Amino acid sequence: MTSQPFTLLLLALVVAVSPTVMADNAAIRYETVSPSGRAAEVGYFGTSPESPDGRKIVYVVYDKAPGPDTTVGSPGGLYLCDADLRNHVKIKDVPRIRWHDAANQIWLDNDTLAYTDFIPGKGHVVNVIRKNGDPVAGPFEAAIGHGDTPQGSLLLLVDKRSCPNGSSLGPSGLYLYKAGTVTKAVDLVKDIGQLRDRFKDCDPPADWIMGHAQLSTDGTHISIRLDPKKGAEHLVTCKADGSDVRLFATGRKPLHQQWYDGSTLFAHERVGTPADGGPRLQAKRWDRDGKFIETLAGVGNHMGISPDRKYLASENHYELDPVVLKLYRTGNVEPLAVLMNVPAGPIWKMRTHVNPSFSRDGKKVYFNKPVDGKPQVVRADISAVIRARN
Repeated sequence: MTSQPFTLLLLALVVAVSPTVMADNAAIRYETVSPSGRAAEVGYFGTSPESPDGRKIVYVVYDKAPGPDTTVGSPGGLYLCDADLRNHVKIKDVPRIRWHDAANQIWLDNDTLAYTDFIPGKGHVVNVIRKNGDPVAGPFEAAIGHGDTPQGSLLLLVDKRSCPNGSSLGPSGLYLYKAGTVTKAVDLVKDIGQLRDRFKDCDPPADWIMGHAQLSTDGTHISIRLDPKKGAEHLVTCKADGSDVRLFATGRKPLHQQWYDGSTLFAHERVGTPADGGPRLQAKRWDRDGKFIETLAGVGNHMGISPDRKYLASENHYELDPVVLKLYRTGNVEPLAVLMNVPAGPIWKMRTHVNPSFSRDGKKVYFNKPVDGKPQVVRADISAVIRARN
C-alpha cells in the first residue's frame, strides 16, 4: 500500500507541473460594480469599461427589467463610478438602451466617452460626451466601433442596417471620429465593393451589411464583419485609409474577431481543422490573410484579452445553460480558472451576453452576470492567480 506521505508528495508534484490544474477560486475576489437589484451591463465584449488611466468605470443601468421582447430595450442611464467602486453617478439619460451590448459605451480618453442611442426610424445614433455628461460632438447617424480607441480615434459605421434612412455623414462606409472631426475612411461600394468578384453570389455592394468595426491597436488597420448577402459572413480588413482590402481566407469566418496587435487578429475558430490546431471554437490567432499563427486558448464565444496578451477570458457557446466563463493563460487550451458558472438567466434569451473584458492593468475581469433574472456588472480580481503563476 502506498504510504500517505508519498501520496501527498505525488499529488503536490502533479499540481505543480500539470498545466490543466485550475486555480483555487477562493483566491479570486468578486465585486458587484452596479447597483444591486437593477439591470445593468458593460458594453461590447473586449471593450474595457475602465478609463485609460484606470480611475473610472462606465456602465449602463436600465429603468426596466428584461422582458419578452429582445428588440425593444429600455430607457436608462449612463453611469460612472470610481475604480474603488465609490461615487456612483448617472451622467446621462439614454432614451433607449438595447439589451445587446448595452449602449456600446466606450472611452476615447480619460475625459471623453462615446455611446449609442437607438431612435426608431433613424437607427443607431452616436453621441460623444465628457465624463460629466456635457456634450462634445454628435449626434452622428452611425453605429459605433469597439475595442481600442488609439489616440482617441473612434470608428463610425454607416450601412442600411444601422442607418435605414441614410446618414448625414455620407454614403455607406466607415468614418473616423477624432478630436471633434469626422473624416471618411472607407467607402463601402468603392473600397470594400472591389471584393464582389470573390463572392459567388451576393447582393449589390450598396446593400452589404457591416458589423464589429474595429481599429487595430495602433490605429493603422480596420477590421469588419461583412455580410454580402443574408446568411453569408466574412471577415475583411484594410488599412485605415481604405486601401489594401483583404478577405480573410478561411473556410468560415471566425467568431467574434478582434485585433491582437497592429496587424494580426484573434477569434474563436468555428470549424477547426488539424491544419490549424483543431478543434472548433478554440481561440486562435491569424494574420490578415487568414494564415494560422498560434492557438491562444480553449473553447469559447465572446472574449476579452488582457492588455499584455497574457490572459484571455471567454464564456461557453450560445444557448448553453449554465453559462460558464473561463480564464485562460494564453497559449493553453485548458482553463486557468472558472470565473462564473451560474444559470444562464437572461444571458441568451435577452442577448445580454457575458461580454468579458479586462481592466487596464490586466488584473481584473469585468463581465455581465445573471442575477435574479437581471444582468449585473461584476468584476473578478485575478491578481492572486496572476501572482501564483508568475
